[in-house]
Amino acid sequence: MKYDSLKNLYKSLFESKKTDGKIQDEKENFLAMLTHDLKTPIRAQIRALELLLNNYFGPLSAKQREIIEEIMASNKYMQILTENILTNYKTENGKLTIEKSENNLKLTIENTLQSLKYILSQKNQTANVQFKNTNPVCYFDDIEIKRVLTNLIINASEYGENKSIINISVEKETNCTRITVSNKGTLALNEDINSLFDKYSTNSKNYRKAGTGLGLYICKIIVKAHGGKIEAKNTANGFTTFSFTIIDK
Repeated sequence: MKYDSLKNLYKSLFESKKTDGKIQDEKENFLAMLTHDLKTPIRAQIRALELLLNNYFGPLSAKQREIIEEIMASNKYMQILTENILTNYKTENGKLTIEKSENNLKLTIENTLQSLKYILSQKNQTANVQFKNTNPVCYFDDIEIKRVLTNLIINASEYGENKSIINISVEKETNCTRITVSNKGTLALNEDINSLFDKYSTNSKNYRKAGTGLGLYICKIIVKAHGGKIEAKNTANGFTTFSFTIIDK
């Protein structure tokens, strides 16, 4: 899948070294308006593709379904990129609000995976979810934690091997619940692991992948707003693991 046009537009707007605050504000405002305007047509395309995949207009051949699923995956990815950019804009302007309530983490994870199924299918990847000694009911902002999960699972998919299994585990710890997303893949973390969560930090260029460098940064902001922490590490068996915590109510 190719996302070079959107990526290049993003880079041209934000990789400027100019420090003029007014110019930076204008770029932020322009991109926020642009991505906001893109949301509606992207959603419309996704809805139309869903109707096609559900045989609303008649049965599809195997080849037709394959092509439509490819288009769906691209649209889903664009939707995630636009949401990340808008979330960043809200963060920069103090408009990101966290509204915690009692939610079922199991349902949140299931809904996230359902929305990403066409993206995972591009590399024939599957997800394995495990709950360890914990009640799936926690206190968090469902929309924002879903955004964290989306970015981490996308990251695991992008750098994971074909036909790999993305492991998601939920485990109760002292005063918090830890969610871990891991996969065996190509992403090698350097010594400065924490820099992955910096704004605009991305390994996409090194691995010839599209990326804005906002996904993990937004994860950090949202997790921090929940009172939790997020971290990354490589394991000896070739797995890259990202984990974050949700503080108990």
